[in-house]
Parts: sequence; structure tokens; C-alpha cells
Amino acid sequence: MSKHKTGINAAPPKLTVDSAFSQAIEHYNKENYSEADKLCTAILQVVPNHINAINLIGVIAQRINRHDLAIEQFSRAIKIDSSKDWLLYNLGTSLYYLGRLNEAVKTQKEAISLNPNNAQAYSSLGCSLTELGMLDDAIVYLTKAVKIKENYADAHYNLGVAYQAQGNLMAAVNCYELTISFAPNFTNVFINLGNTLQELQKLQAAIKNYKKAISLNPETPLAYNNLGNAYKKQGDFVNAIASLNKAILLNPSYADAYFNLGIIYKEQNDWEKAINCFKKTVSINNKHIQGYNNLASTYKEVDELEKAVYYNEQALTINPDNVESYINLGDILHEQEKLEQAISYYQKAIAIQPNNVEAHCNLGATQQAQGNLGAADTSFKKVIAIDPLHTKAHCNLSLVQLLNGDFDNGFKNYIWRWEHAQFDCQRYQKAKNILWQGEPLTNKKILLWEEQGVGENILFSSMVPDLVKQGAKVYIECDKRLIPIYSRSFKKINCQTKEKFSKAYEQQNFDFSAPLGNLGLYLRNNKSSFPKSLYHLVACEKQKKQFRKRYQGQTKDLLVGISWRSNKSSGFLTKKSIDLKQLHPLLKIPGVQFVNLQYGDTAKERAELTKESGVEIFHDDSFDQLVNLDAFASQVASMDIIVTISNTTAHMAGALGVPTYLLLGVTPLWYWMMEGAYSPWYPSIKILRQKKVGCWDKVIEKVSEEMKMRVDNTIN
Repeated sequence: MSKHKTGINAAPPKLTVDSAFSQAIEHYNKENYSEADKLCTAILQVVPNHINAINLIGVIAQRINRHDLAIEQFSRAIKIDSSKDWLLYNLGTSLYYLGRLNEAVKTQKEAISLNPNNAQAYSSLGCSLTELGMLDDAIVYLTKAVKIKENYADAHYNLGVAYQAQGNLMAAVNCYELTISFAPNFTNVFINLGNTLQELQKLQAAIKNYKKAISLNPETPLAYNNLGNAYKKQGDFVNAIASLNKAILLNPSYADAYFNLGIIYKEQNDWEKAINCFKKTVSINNKHIQGYNNLASTYKEVDELEKAVYYNEQALTINPDNVESYINLGDILHEQEKLEQAISYYQKAIAIQPNNVEAHCNLGATQQAQGNLGAADTSFKKVIAIDPLHTKAHCNLSLVQLLNGDFDNGFKNYIWRWEHAQFDCQRYQKAKNILWQGEPLTNKKILLWEEQGVGENILFSSMVPDLVKQGAKVYIECDKRLIPIYSRSFKKINCQTKEKFSKAYEQQNFDFSAPLGNLGLYLRNNKSSFPKSLYHLVACEKQKKQFRKRYQGQTKDLLVGISWRSNKSSGFLTKKSIDLKQLHPLLKIPGVQFVNLQYGDTAKERAELTKESGVEIFHDDSFDQLVNLDAFASQVASMDIIVTISNTTAHMAGALGVPTYLLLGVTPLWYWMMEGAYSPWYPSIKILRQKKVGCWDKVIEKVSEEMKMRVDNTIN
């Protein structure tokens, strides 16, 4: 054996350590990692402390994502010579990839202390600090890296990542563009640049960058996924779905791509496909919180509340602090009228996130449904304190104030409805320059337009005579079904449908314009501002007499119209409708001819009632109440008394001045007020209110008693 160990037993004859290491480097550069590793292992059999061979084995381990092995090798080399900054840099990099971030920071700082010009160490340190959320420090070190090495593409890229995480999006864009100038074939930089441009709402530019990433590497699922999201934001669901399906084709286990596809189907109300996508998401990643949350909310949309509850609870088992699940559970319980339980979930959400506006707002809505208007007022004002421009909170607060009879503040906040997507905000904005705000109207032209359902528009029309009295020339743009009624009732106004308002008509140089609901701010700002008249609409007298004759026949029975349900959801308010069968105690009272005033198809309900109780309700099928509102007005006017829940029948009866019993839940719509037997909007309506949410028995018992008294008085 030679005195000096200059050969390697495992290598070919005459192969020196240096030449063996050179060959190992060549194999490494060609990505022949196995051969490079064998040569380095052979070198170490001859020279156990060969730092470069140990380091190369560690670097190879990094390349094949064996960072645990890499850390062993780098640590071994550092024990031999701790003065090499590049060894510390390599060790820090593997610590970073294993998520041992604090150790990575310490190691990279040691590397920098040995070599203050090690740009790679600065860049790696910046990455670790970014992951730790120490963004300001990360930016300092990454900036140092690019100053040391101006064309260091990775450092520019990492600096862009830090700026993006900080929310400094334009700085991130600049960094990514610099990266591209130094590394034009770097796929990930185009993806990240696309992501940043998406955040800046520059969707077309984002799409261009995702497509560039795909052209560089067509097998990149992330690029297709993010491209799909950009198309979705543009409203291009066809291309969005195609891109996300391509991402899934490339990676069938891509949970986020299934999730994003589910979101699109959910927005399209394709509930079955949405549910399938979200189920696939959580089957791939059983810790995907948003997958469970969206499964829950989608099942809620299709009224499968038990499944909605189950998936919310699944989300909470993964993360007990998942605020969205607590809010979702609160919403479900509210819908089930389990209001106390709903409140407890909203309060749990608030305990975790004290400034969560959705939790506070939904809490307020539930307190409002309970009839606890003081607490609701506090909750909505809390939302506004956190977010002064929160539309829903202002709108809800207005309803609480109006329910309490605070018309001045209520109508001021009611204006916020024009910031809500439910309303024609574009129309409102166009009219802003001539909006009527209480100015004198003598000889002024004012154009009014409807904004809500038939019932609300009938209510708001009660303020039209006030404008006529002020000397205004009033034009109303309204539902064509209301034109005959308005024309008969308001002699000095001009009624047309929106479609009939020709271009010439619209250009009559109106002095003012206003949606009907805005009139309350100037004409009904306190209780004394309401007129004393019992009605403001007039039915066709001839048709009214014909209906009365048809329904009463030869009897002297009281004609009582009944209506028991609403086709319109009342959202977070307590439910308005009653099951027809619940009205049996009323319907069995003798001396009364009950007439069906319930619009829509009621045949099945009436047949079931007759089969079970023998009670028959007169149904007039000579016209459709939803189509012919003028005939409906005459039908309502022909009644002696009306019994109804809150719906269009109630508004029509009140506007015509027909004596009416209105059956209300605990928290009604704002115009019925929270307390009292009468609303100032309709003096002919007597209100009978629930005392307990969902309990109609006492209300029906009371209206039955009053009806018997009416019958007795008629007979006597």
C-alpha cells in the first residue's frame, strides 16, 4: 500500500481523488445523481474528511428532497471545518425546506457573519423570515442580496414574494419583472406575477402571464388552476371550467382545483356538481376547511340542513376556532327559528374574532327576529363602528329604527339600500343630479319610480297625494298592473310603465326624480306627518258590486277574505306564512262566507282543508289575482272584513281602507311597527301579534274571538 492515499479502491486504476471528484461534479451537472453519490462515497472511503465530497452528497440529497440526509451531511462537514460560509448556507437551506425556520434563520446569519457578501445566504435568510411572517426584516435581507448580486434572479423573485405577502403589490410586480429580465424561462415567476396582477384586478394581464407559464411548462397544474380563477373573476365560466379541468387532468389529486371548480358551480346554482367537487376536495384533503364550509353552505342552499350542520361540525373538529363554521351554524339555527342557539354561535364567532362584521351583523338580525330591538341596534352600530361603509348594517339598522317608530333616523339610514346589490343602484346613480330632497314642488315636474315589490309600492304610493298637494306635476313609472288603480285613485298624475316611457317622454326635462321609498325621508319623518284618511286607493265600484253579489248570493253572511301565505322570503325575519289548516278555528265560525284572497295556486291546500274538516272556502277562478291587480283590488274592496298575514293582500286592503285583521310574527316587516294594534301607514288594519316566535295559536284564537263578536253584532 502506498504511503500516501492518492487512489480510490472503488475507482478505476490511477483515478485520483481530485479526478474522481471532478467526475462526480460532471455527473451531478448532468443530473446523474446516483453516479455522483457513488464517487463521493468512494472518495470518503479514502479521505473521510473530504469536505467537498461530503457537501456534494448533501447537495444531491437536497436535489432529491432528502433534506434530513442533507442536514446530516452538511452538519458533518461543518464539524470538520466551521469556517465555510457556503456549508452553513447549504445547511440553512435544508432546514428551511424542512420547516425548521428558526434554526434556518440562525444558520444563515452565521453564514453571513463569515461572509457578509454571500448573496445566497441573504436570499435564503429572507425566505425563512418571509415564512415566519417577519416581512420587514425579510425585505431588508433580500434587498441586500440583490445589491450584492444585481442579476440574482432567485433573490429578486423571493423579494417579490415578500412584497406580495406584505400587500405591496406594485413593488412585487417590479421584482417579478426584474426576475423575468434575468431568467426569462422561470415558470414560477410568471405564475406569481399572474397572482399579483389578479390581486390588482388586472385580470387580462394575469391571464397573459399564466399562459406564458403554461407555454414554458405545459405540465404545470398550478398555472391552469390560477388561470381558471382569473377567468372566473372575468365571468368567463366556460374557460374557467376548462382550465380547472385541465389542472385536475394533470394532477387528479389537486384538491384546490376541485374546490375552485366547486365554487364556480355553486355560483351557477348547479348544486349537485358543486357538492360533488367539494366532496372530492375533502376526500383528497380531509383538512380542507373551506371544502367543508362550502359543502355546508351548499347543502343549506338546497335545504338539506342536517347535512349542512354535519359539515360545519366537521370543519370545527379540524379547527375549533373556525369562525365561518360558527356563523354558518348560527344562520342555519336562525332559519330553523332556534334563535337562542343561533345567538350562542354568533357569540362564539365574535369571541374568536371580535371585529368580525358578519358575525355581529347576523347576531343583530337574530336579536331583531327575537324582538330584542335594543340589542339589535347595538349590534348593527358595532358593525358600523368597525366598518362605517357596511351597507347591510346600515340597512338593517334602518329597519330597527323604523320598527321603533324612529322615522327620521330610520329613513336616513334607509337610503343605504341603494348601495345594496338587490336594488337598481345604477338607476339611482344616474338620477342623483336631480334627486328630490324636499325642495318646493310648485309647478315642478317630478318623476317617481317603483323600486320594490307590489306591496311596498302600494304602501309608498300613499305619499303621492302629498306631492300633488304641493303643486307638483307627478309622473309615476310603475308596474303595468297598477296603472288602472293609480289612474283611478290619483286623478292629477301621469302613469306609465318603464317600457312605455319613450325617449321623447324621458326627455321632458324633469325637475326632480325619486324612487318611491325615498319620499318617506321628507314626507313621513314622524308620526304626526301621516294623513288622517283611511285609504288612498280606489277600486272599481261596478266590479266591486259584481264580486259582492257573486260571493254573498242570497245570504246575509259576512264576506271575509282570507290570505295565509307570502311568496316572498322574509330572510332573517321570523316567518310570515301560516298553514291554512291552522286557521280551522276561524274558518268553522258560522255566519261567515270565507273567500279565497290568496294569490297563486291554492287548490291543493283548499282541497285538503275540505277533506279533513268539511270547511269550504269560496274560490273565484274568473281571473288571476297576480295578473289582474285591478280586479284583485275590486275583489278585496268587496269584502266586509279581511284576515291576512303580511303580503300584497294586506297592502291592498289597507290602501283601500277595508277593515282588516293582520296576523304577524314576533318581528314583522318595518312598516307594521314593533308595537301597537295599528300602523300609521294603514289605519283600517288591526294588528294581532305573536307573543312567541313560531306560535300562531294565540293569534288565531284572538282573531276567532273578534270574528265571532263581529258576526254577533251583525246578527243583532
